[in-house]
Amino acid sequence: MDGKKAKRRISALTAGLLTLGILVVVNLFALRHFKRADLTEEKQYTLSDSSKSAVRGLDDTLTVTVYMSEDIPANLMELKRGVIDMLEEFRSYSGGHMRIKYIDPEGNDELKQELARLGIQEAMWRVIEKDKVETAKGYFGIGLRYRDKEEGIPVVGRLDTFEYVMTATILKVASPEAITIGFLMGNKEFEPYVEMNTLWNTLQSQYEVTVVNLDNQPQVPNNVNVLIIPRPSEEIPDYQKFAIDQFLMSGGRVVMLLDPVKMKQGTLRAEPIKTGLKDMLKSYGLTLNDALVLDRYNQNAQFNMGRGMIMNTPYPFWVKVVRKNMDKNNPALTNIDEVLLPWTTWIDVAGEMPEGLKAKTILRSSEFSWTQPYYNLSPQQRFQPNQEDMKSRPLAVLVTGKFPSHYAGQDIPAKPVDEAATQQQQAQPSMTFPEDKRIEEATADGALLIIGNAEFITGGFTRMAPTNQLFLLNAIDQMAYGDKLISLRARGMKPRAIDKDIMDNEKLKSKIKWINLLLMPGLVIIFGIARGIFRRNRKGLDV
Repeated sequence: MDGKKAKRRISALTAGLLTLGILVVVNLFALRHFKRADLTEEKQYTLSDSSKSAVRGLDDTLTVTVYMSEDIPANLMELKRGVIDMLEEFRSYSGGHMRIKYIDPEGNDELKQELARLGIQEAMWRVIEKDKVETAKGYFGIGLRYRDKEEGIPVVGRLDTFEYVMTATILKVASPEAITIGFLMGNKEFEPYVEMNTLWNTLQSQYEVTVVNLDNQPQVPNNVNVLIIPRPSEEIPDYQKFAIDQFLMSGGRVVMLLDPVKMKQGTLRAEPIKTGLKDMLKSYGLTLNDALVLDRYNQNAQFNMGRGMIMNTPYPFWVKVVRKNMDKNNPALTNIDEVLLPWTTWIDVAGEMPEGLKAKTILRSSEFSWTQPYYNLSPQQRFQPNQEDMKSRPLAVLVTGKFPSHYAGQDIPAKPVDEAATQQQQAQPSMTFPEDKRIEEATADGALLIIGNAEFITGGFTRMAPTNQLFLLNAIDQMAYGDKLISLRARGMKPRAIDKDIMDNEKLKSKIKWINLLLMPGLVIIFGIARGIFRRNRKGLDV
């Protein structure tokens, strides 16, 4: 009996030592070969190919310094572990070109001043202790240094967006030249830092962002990579259109956000907008329409009817583009299930595009959409679409390739002389596009994204449909970097809703509920009974 017990002890000790040895070997191997299992459907905790490519492309040392307070609140510990794990994964793919340091800035005033230069400052967190909500201060930012360039991530706040922010910052600090996004101004456009302030602020965190006024300069500046035209509400003159035309021909990227109507403040009255761009777009195989698109796939809207009455009703003018009506192969639409376009028009694409150009419709209305050429926007009208007018229409079109010049064979349009200008103003250098820089034929592939709507990216509608902004940010990323960042920005955005067929089936819902209530306790009971029988039988064998 004692001999059997001694043998069992020796066997247990041997097994324990072998297990310990295996764990040591596995950990030593893991230090050199980083690997972890990610069981999420979209691999949210695994570096994407874009991130791997970004760090593999480094040919010098990237120093990543995590500035983190030692007494970080307990509710941020999971975020801290996730960030450390992800940084280690970045480092493992860098081919030895990435170093990571961890520094607590507390008590070092000189370092705090240096961090402020990078935009890294103390963050404030809400902490619940002893049933009280308190505020804690501390650092959780990251500085990146590559050669003579430095960039900072002010605060790490979310793990699901950290990979995107980190990869975007690596691309920014490692790029030989900064990528610049320009917003055209001077033709009563939306002011991006007012009507589109969330978009403006988000872009500023990743790109150089500037205003381009072609009244004050004859051409789009050479450092601008992407030009956004945000809802001009008066005609763009020819000398400015010529500069845009030349920008496209030189390989520039342009995003046009063109509303068909301008709403009168606080009313449902609208007036048409004439942008002067129709003839230019015709040269690129596109026809911009004036009429509004209405759709049975739409968003509910609330209207104040007076005397405290609020009407909540389906509103066909607020067109909802659902997944089946998107170009699923376009990375800008990754994980985006809907885009809301209020008071939008459509763009016809020529059956045969000009030589060298390709057009792709990326958003379209449903087959149950129709048009309205007049601007009665009342939700109380009777919507009676003509069945012959019911069809799907392109709402956003991407054109790529070598753009022909709309002004081929014509003189360069000159800016009209302002007779009221002073002699000093008239003596200023000419604002006419320089003849020696004119391009007769395209020198590189350009890109033009035209959306028959701009309201969709203003504050109220981005709050109503957050994927509106995600879509446009993705599109700008695509213009600026190709497809390097798009799959990252959209991670974690997919809603995890219960299947509609299940929600509509009461019997199935009841069955699932009882399975959830009884299955796990039942398994525990069965396991306990089986374990008791096993132990009883084993004792019988030992006797």
